[in-house]
Formats: sequence, structure tokens, C-alpha cells
Amino acid sequence: MFTGIITDIGIIRSVEQKGDQRLTIGCGYDMDSVDLGASISCSGACLTVVDKGEDWFAVDVSQETVSKTAPGQWTEGGRLNLERALRVAGDNSPLGEPSPTTAGMTTSVDTDPNSRVLRPLLSRL
Repeated sequence: MFTGIITDIGIIRSVEQKGDQRLTIGCGYDMDSVDLGASISCSGACLTVVDKGEDWFAVDVSQETVSKTAPGQWTEGGRLNLERALRVAGDNSPLGEPSPTTAGMTTSVDTDPNSRVLRPLLSRL
């Protein structure tokens, strides 16, 4: 879960095709406080940190994400609004992350060599 408050502006340093796109994003975050597997909202798209350094982190952007977001957003030199996920007090898990209870609430899972697309089970209230 995110607050909607932008906490940094990231700059895409590199884009590498690895099936999906691997982006290296420069930022001002204290990367010692960012775990591998953490969620960071990048201009509204929730992405997972797969690698990191002193002043950068890397994420994989699926073709599904690229196709559903602003054209040209995921290019070298591009600027991204960054926001870290909220944490529950006393818990190391970011809010809104898939859990064993939510993982079973899908109608289908589509896979390709690099990604999984989960189709959620939705109900009317």
C-alpha cells in the first residue's frame, strides 16, 4: 500500500532487455534501508527491487506493465516519481504485498518465460 506522497525522483540510468526490461534507477534513498524484494512505486507502477547499490536500485518491468503505462516512460534518462511502500508498525512486511491468503484468490495465472500475470477473483459487495 502506498500513500500517494512522492518521496523522491528517480532517473533511469540503464535499460536492459532480459525477456522483461531490467531498469537501473538512480535515487536519493538510503539504500541500506531498502531490502531486496521491497516494493517501490515508480510513477504509479508497483515494482520489486531485484538488485541495489549505494545510490540505485534495479527492477524488472514486465511487458504487461510497459503496455499498460505511459508510452516512452521506461527509457534511459527518464524521470520517475518514487514512493516506498508503507510498513505496518512492528512488522517488516510492506502493506499490500501478496500473501498466502491473497495468492489463492485468483481466477487464472498466465505465464511467459519471465513473468506471471495473475487475474484476480473479484466480487460485488
